[in-house]
Amino acid sequence: MSLFCDGGGDYITPDLLSDLRFLLDRGADACAADAAGRTALHAALLGRGGDCGGGGGDAILWSCLELLMERGADPRIRCRVEFANGGGEAKLTPAGLAERLGKRYIAG
Repeated sequence: MSLFCDGGGDYITPDLLSDLRFLLDRGADACAADAAGRTALHAALLGRGGDCGGGGGDAILWSCLELLMERGADPRIRCRVEFANGGGEAKLTPAGLAERLGKRYIAG
C-alpha cells in the first residue's frame, strides 16, 4: 500500500494526519515508494495545498513527518527521478531534499 500522493491538486486537509495514522495502524509501510522511488517523506516535504481549508498546512505536514519517522520511515531512501519542485533537485533522499529546500524537519 503506497502512502505517496502523486495526483495533482491540494491534498493537505485537516484529516490528513488521522488518515495517515489510520493507514499506518493497518499495516501500510512507512518506507513504501512509488515506481519512481518517491516515499511519503518525499511527498510531505514537497507538500502542496498550504492553506488547508483555513490554515495549518505546515503544522499538518510537520506532524505527518514526525509520525512517519516514528513509524520507521527511512530518510535515506533515494528517489529514482529528479524532482520538478524545489529547484530541479537531483535524485535525492528525503533528508537531502529537506536540506536543499531549507527545511530542517528530518535528519538523515
